[in-house]
Amino acid sequence: MTMKNSTVVWTLLAGFLLAAARADETSAPTLAIFTTGAGRPRPNPGPKILAALWSDGMVVWSASRIEGGPPYQRGRFARAKLDSLLQGLEQKGAFTNAALARGWLGPDASFTTIAINDGPRRLRMRSWHELSGQRTNLVVTAHGVELLGKRDREQVMREQPASYRQFQSTWSEIRQAVAALIPEAGEPYEGKIQLPSR
Repeated sequence: MTMKNSTVVWTLLAGFLLAAARADETSAPTLAIFTTGAGRPRPNPGPKILAALWSDGMVVWSASRIEGGPPYQRGRFARAKLDSLLQGLEQKGAFTNAALARGWLGPDASFTTIAINDGPRRLRMRSWHELSGQRTNLVVTAHGVELLGKRDREQVMREQPASYRQFQSTWSEIRQAVAALIPEAGEPYEGKIQLPSR
């Protein structure tokens, strides 16, 4: 291969890789978890990403696993594991269960959203329990935030309505699966993330 041909090949390859990177940044992820502020003004009122996963195996995540936000890291995960999560949710009827789409939100409270958009498989779950229940003496139930006192947290959750328990179970399944897909280390990521549409 001549020097001129080699330069052309490398230029084309670099252009292809740059275009692929830009496509990742401009296309919405298949699954995104993010927080949205409500009530009091925040310096950056937009959504704060906790994790975003694309079907091609790219993942962007925040070091803050509850509140989200920059700085972000980027890495890769095994695509088959995301497929397995989505198939499992589909088999359980999560994408057609209207009760899971109900928002469990408090007045003027920030909340977390889990958004999945994989073609016909769509789900948007919203809840304030992770952000509002960070203190060990509080528990977020179907009725609001309560003092735990001397009560057992697991027992309190077992006493909640079936729809709330199912919501919490599905939420935990997704959160644990996503956490398992995040690499131990990545590279800094400063690109914009287009959140999945409703």
